[in-house]
Amino acid sequence: MPSIILKTSNQVLYYFTEEAVIKNPIGKISATLVEYIITNGNEDSSDVFCKLYKTKEGFWYDPSCPNDCVDIKTKHYIKAAIDDAENKNSQKRFHI
Repeated sequence: MPSIILKTSNQVLYYFTEEAVIKNPIGKISATLVEYIITNGNEDSSDVFCKLYKTKEGFWYDPSCPNDCVDIKTKHYIKAAIDDAENKNSQKRFHI
């Protein structure tokens, strides 16, 4: 399971991804997203720290969730750390 380190608190978080489907009120699929499930503690931890969503094009999507206990600033740092980790793993070659 990939891990990230938050630069603000040096906290180690682990994440894994699943496909998530967003449906409109009548039940028709309106979007398919990548769901990032962030856990804290060790790799085997079942405690979910937060869930984040990204489009297949690479844009972050923030659905409104009144039960969310993670502040926006922390989510921003997590997203930046995930983007950084994913960009390091996918070395895109530039050809002239």
